[in-house]
Amino acid sequence: TAIGDKLATEPTIYAIDKTIVVENATEDILVYDAMGRLVGRDDARNACTINVGKSGIYLVKVGNVVKRVVVE
Repeated sequence: TAIGDKLATEPTIYAIDKTIVVENATEDILVYDAMGRLVGRDDARNACTINVGKSGIYLVKVGNVVKRVVVE
């Protein structure tokens, strides 16, 4: 179904240490800190890692999808 297809293509976003990992990306990846500053960008179209360097809450935007990620 169309709903199943949409869920299958949604990116997977998570943190490992001080790195944000994005898988299944189909558009540019933008990472913002809690103050709204752009701290990372990648034009990867499948998977990428972005080292943010410090703990905090980050917003990761891939196309129209925005996810909050806590980096410890």
